[in-house]
Amino acid sequence: MSAAVRDAHAFRTYGEFAFVHGGGSPCRRFFMTMTDYEKICDFQNLYKAHKVARLGKRDVKEVIDFELNLAKNLTRISDSLKNKTYQMSGYYSFYVHDPKERKIHALHYIDRVVQHCVCDEVLAPALDRKLIYDNAACRTC
Repeated sequence: MSAAVRDAHAFRTYGEFAFVHGGGSPCRRFFMTMTDYEKICDFQNLYKAHKVARLGKRDVKEVIDFELNLAKNLTRISDSLKNKTYQMSGYYSFYVHDPKERKIHALHYIDRVVQHCVCDEVLAPALDRKLIYDNAACRTC
């Protein structure tokens, strides 16, 4: 198998998600099509995700640093997603003392932007089609 064929096959099957039920056997599978992956890599969709992710956090240093080079950062994310070299940077931890002490693990801002893009552009529309008409939980329309 040539490298080009192998890469094309890997790209086609890249977005397979398996939701596992209790015993470890897959109970449902979602397959992202090429257009879904392109939606995640799209600069405009990443910009929309950035605007959603920054809500309530505009005074945080990490968000301010990201916005100082906004176009460069979004382009870097888009390119790494297109090249399939994107890796999550892990979580950071902090404590909250309201009403009792809790340890919180949170994503870094760059990962939060990608997470919002995946959820808003791919998962929400796919799940919205499966919900009944009368379900109004977290719907945009």
